Amino acid sequence: MKAKRGSYLLLMHLEQAIEIQVGSLGNIGFMPGYYIYAGKHSVNLEKRLERHFSSKKRIRWHIDYLTSAVQPLCAYYFSSNVECRLAAEFMSQLTPIRGFGSSDCKCTSHLFYSPSNPKNLIMGLRPEGVFIPGFVLYPNSGGENQTQKKLIYYPIRGEVREVVE
Repeated sequence: MKAKRGSYLLLMHLEQAIEIQVGSLGNIGFMPGYYIYAGKHSVNLEKRLERHFSSKKRIRWHIDYLTSAVQPLCAYYFSSNVECRLAAEFMSQLTPIRGFGSSDCKCTSHLFYSPSNPKNLIMGLRPEGVFIPGFVLYPNSGGENQTQKKLIYYPIRGEVREVVE
C-alpha cells in the first residue's frame, strides 16, 4: 500500500511487568497486558511499521524505547491522518501513559494500556487493514492494491487465516 499520509495503531502485549527508561519521560513501569500506540506516517507506511517491528534501531521517538524491548503483535492502519482522533477515542476507555508519544500535539498520550485484549475497540474504529510481520499489507476495501489473497490476524487466538475471494 502506498498511502502518502495516514495513521496506524500498533498493538503490543506484555507477559510480565518491565521498567524502561523512556528519554525525557524517565523510567516508566509497564504492567502485563496490552498496549496500543497511535502513530502517523508521512511517506511510507511499510517502512515506518517495519522500523517499529525491528528491535535494532536508532532511538528517535518514545515508541522506539518500547519497541526495542517489546515485539509488537500487529499494526492496524488508516489512510487518513487521524492519529490524534484515535488517541482521543482511547482516552475514555483505556489508561493513558501520560506524555508518551504526544510531545508534538496537545494530546495527553498516544500510548494506552488495557489489561485485556482491546481488539473489539480497535475494530470498532474501522481500520482499513492490518500489518503483520513477515506478511504483506492488504486493503479491506478494494482499490488498486487489492490482492487475491488476504491475511487476517486474530490477536486473541494468535493465528493468521488466509481468506480467498
